[in-house]
Amino acid sequence: MIEALRNALVHSYSLVNIPSNQDHNENSRHIFTLSAFEDTPLIRYPDISWDGNFNNKTQNRSTTVQTNRLFDEIELIVQNVRAGVRDGSIKSRIKLPELKALYTIRR
Repeated sequence: MIEALRNALVHSYSLVNIPSNQDHNENSRHIFTLSAFEDTPLIRYPDISWDGNFNNKTQNRSTTVQTNRLFDEIELIVQNVRAGVRDGSIKSRIKLPELKALYTIRR
């Protein structure tokens, strides 16, 4: 689901992910709602999976993501990866200059 949200934001600059690759299953197809309300779970899946029909954009077909919690989880993952790289428990097949070029803004 996180990959689907990422793809929606990056590829179509929207909150809709419809995979262009037909090999992806319907679990990759989402219409997202972002929430900052604290009582919202990190991810709330819809009662009925969205069928890709833009006429069916009702709330019960939307995957809701609580953004504050998502950002907290991402920051925790980054901290754990950094610690693993420092202590040698995580190794990368991609060399550091390429990683920095692909995934960071700062030099």
